[in-house]
Amino acid sequence: MANPVWAATIETKDKAVLSYATTINSAKLSFPLNDAGSLECDFLVDGEDTSAILTQLASGGVFIRMMRDGTTRFFGQLADMQLDIADDATVTTRWTDLAGTYDYMQQLDGSWPYRGQTVYLANPAVSSTPNDIVDILLGNTSGSSSWTAPDRKPLIKLTRSGSVTSPTRSLDMTNKTVLDCLVELGSLANSFDWYVTPDSTFTMASSLGSDKSGSVVLDLSDTNLQNTQSVTVKYLPPRNRVYLTGTDGNIRRVSSDATSITNYGAYDYLADGPKAGSSTEADITDSRLRASWRQIMEVTVEPAVGPQPWVDYYLGDRVALNVTRASFEYSGKQRINQIDVSFNDELVETGVKLTFEVI
Repeated sequence: MANPVWAATIETKDKAVLSYATTINSAKLSFPLNDAGSLECDFLVDGEDTSAILTQLASGGVFIRMMRDGTTRFFGQLADMQLDIADDATVTTRWTDLAGTYDYMQQLDGSWPYRGQTVYLANPAVSSTPNDIVDILLGNTSGSSSWTAPDRKPLIKLTRSGSVTSPTRSLDMTNKTVLDCLVELGSLANSFDWYVTPDSTFTMASSLGSDKSGSVVLDLSDTNLQNTQSVTVKYLPPRNRVYLTGTDGNIRRVSSDATSITNYGAYDYLADGPKAGSSTEADITDSRLRASWRQIMEVTVEPAVGPQPWVDYYLGDRVALNVTRASFEYSGKQRINQIDVSFNDELVETGVKLTFEVI
């Protein structure tokens, strides 16, 4: 199996190429479900890429495009940068995908004389369908809930694709970024999944992905099927009594599992979340409730022989996993919650790490 070919370009928001990122190294891409993706990488301090970035920063936003076999897999904006000035100087950068650019827009609760001047979203509280709330958050709606300050819009706006019409949610955006709200909505029980694609699309559905376990099998055993480098298993303790607090600090709701408390003892967890609303409150506490110890698995796929991201699987897909090592054995399905791609200094994939939870 041939290694995929990656290439990168530094660009403006209008996609004009500033440099071809020939000095990029130590790169790592992260694609989570229900959160913003990111790229961390270094550049040579005296290279043309650093020069292009610094020149563009003086006049506007800087973006990077990461292409795999000619197809764009990541497009994001510079989030922060650090120059280390020394003989072997490097430039450390972090880039966020277009969902991450919404992390800078807050609904602030200002007081006179600043009220109205610090408010970026005209209406901090909303109760509606997931579709409507996402459109409000992304600024793709009109009326009292739309943005009132054009200069607070992202350089590249996202457009929703997909539809989730129930259940009705109540959301208070006060003192939260737009990304905070999107992450919270995606974390609720009975909610929806989302991720952002490089073409400025906010993709959402009640459940993204499909069952690929018949064609995608990850194996770490003594068989000839072995196609993974390593498997890490994390064990998280129960959360069998979950408290939800309001903005006033008072407890609004408690969800508990009496059987779990009897078996494991009490494990308390304090949760916060969107604005009060009967279905929303229940889904906040229920989504945090864990009756028993939970396994979280991380599998690093062997790039040369393992199945390929975007080609064979992507976020939300269910794949088969077989592990036989020492005293640990597992055989079953896993749902992919995050994909991390690591590279060497020649921008060749050295590992693809998948993170998932037991279904």
